[in-house]
Amino acid sequence: MKINLNFNSIKRAVALRKVAAFLITGILSVFSFISCNLQEEDNRVVIWTCSRDFAQYAELYNQSHKNNKVVIVYKENPAKSLPPLKDEANPDIVIGPWLQSDFVNNYFTSLDYIFDRRIISSSIFYPQLFEVGKFNDSQYLLPVSFNLPAVIYSASNNDKIKNDFTMSIDDIRQTAAEFNEKKKNGSFNKIGFTVTTNPDFLYLVSKMYDVDFCNNGEKTIWNEDKLKEAVKVVYDWVSAENNSIRTETDFDFKYLCMPDYRQVISDKTLFTYATSDRVFDILHNQYANIDYRWIEKDGKIQIEDSAIFLGIYKKTKNQAGCTEFITWFFNEANQDKILERKIDLNLDTEQFGFTGGFSSLIKVTEKSMPKYYTQLLSNVPPSQALTAAISQFPRWEDYKKSVIDPFFLDSIKEYERLETDKAEEKDTSTETILKQNITIEDYEKEWRKKLFD
Repeated sequence: MKINLNFNSIKRAVALRKVAAFLITGILSVFSFISCNLQEEDNRVVIWTCSRDFAQYAELYNQSHKNNKVVIVYKENPAKSLPPLKDEANPDIVIGPWLQSDFVNNYFTSLDYIFDRRIISSSIFYPQLFEVGKFNDSQYLLPVSFNLPAVIYSASNNDKIKNDFTMSIDDIRQTAAEFNEKKKNGSFNKIGFTVTTNPDFLYLVSKMYDVDFCNNGEKTIWNEDKLKEAVKVVYDWVSAENNSIRTETDFDFKYLCMPDYRQVISDKTLFTYATSDRVFDILHNQYANIDYRWIEKDGKIQIEDSAIFLGIYKKTKNQAGCTEFITWFFNEANQDKILERKIDLNLDTEQFGFTGGFSSLIKVTEKSMPKYYTQLLSNVPPSQALTAAISQFPRWEDYKKSVIDPFFLDSIKEYERLETDKAEEKDTSTETILKQNITIEDYEKEWRKKLFD
């Protein structure tokens, strides 16, 4: 039998088999790479936040969680970024202020399962803040951090402050009035507190007197009787102690056009208004030797509107990963480690405490934070004294500055004008107060024009 071997054909067949094997190996490698990448992406937790601090928290979390990594995406105002753009990847967790609107259930998933399964206990949170995260009796948001209102003053004036921890509006008024000093010509050389030159303080007064400015999606509403009461409180203070709004404005322009801490060490004024994040920024950076007192009314301290909350986005594909991160973050021992690391590495130069405020966990604020912020040792805000009335829309901060603040100040000016007319026996009536020349719609129109033009 004759065998005819075609060596060229054999060589080509072997070569083709090698190429096929190489291609198959390559294809399998690509599929393996894609599979690994997809698996890695599935295990990621994407967090949208406006807080730079979460970059530190993510780094610490990722070191101890190999199979569930956190990725931070910075958003200046996460609430305004919802829903995501069409070509934008969905977040898994959203953290920021102004999340607790009436549409919270449209964007976030209920977190009731976390408490039903006892993954976290609700008792670790400040109850006033925890309640704010509820919608229709379901928990959609968890509080992360918050700030409180205060007055600051030069420590050299400690002898003038009779209150140990907190001061009421009346306490501030009386103490500031005692500091006032006039020149021979009757003009002020010192004014203890210029009430109407700080819009944030005026807004705090409106909250303390339950004016309850809020926007229902169509227009701003408030309690008219409470507004009149708050306006009268401010007017009585200014007219009795500081002469007039114009006097305060002129004094502020002449003597107080400087940073807040410089104002109180200038000896031209006793108090200025600040929130806790600003207070501890001044203390930490040693800009000045200052002290502070929390501002209260009837034993209650108002939590600032800008409290930070956390929610799981409704369209997340990694709820298990989100739950794992939430469990880690809202752990008292872990938060203590975060604080310790932050102080040791000098990472607290820009933001105080947790995301620029007190922790929402009672024990962390009361036990851990005073170890690292020693000025809190004798003045930790008591849990039972805090009160929260926070439910505003995502653009509230800008809306407040452009609409609420000028409207409230104009209401006070209008009251002052009417009282002056009465004193001069002009034909006017207090029944017209807050109606004559006072329209919030004008401010709203201007705000909307700037917003949408």
